Amino acid sequence: MLQFGFVFGIAHLAAMIFAPFFAATSPKIGAKNVFVVGSLLQSLFGGLLFAFLVRFLLFLFPMRIFFLLQDKVNDTTTFLSLSYSFRQVKF
Repeated sequence: MLQFGFVFGIAHLAAMIFAPFFAATSPKIGAKNVFVVGSLLQSLFGGLLFAFLVRFLLFLFPMRIFFLLQDKVNDTTTFLSLSYSFRQVKF
C-alpha cells in the first residue's frame, strides 16, 4: 500500500528534473512565450497520444485487463514495474 504514492509522484519527479531547464530558458525567451509554447506542445502531444490510443485500441483493451488483474501480483518489484508502466500509458 505504501508504494501508491510513488506511482502518482512520478509526474512530479519529471517536473523536478525539467524545472531547471525551464527556469534557465524562461528569462531568455519570456514567460509568455514559454507558456504559449508549452500549451501548444501539450495540445500537440495530447492529440498525438489520442491518435495513438485510437489506432492501437485493440492492443490497449488487453492491457486494461492486465491493469485490472494487477492487484493479484504478490511481488513488490513486479507490482511497481507494472504500476509505473501503466501510469505512463495513462489509462
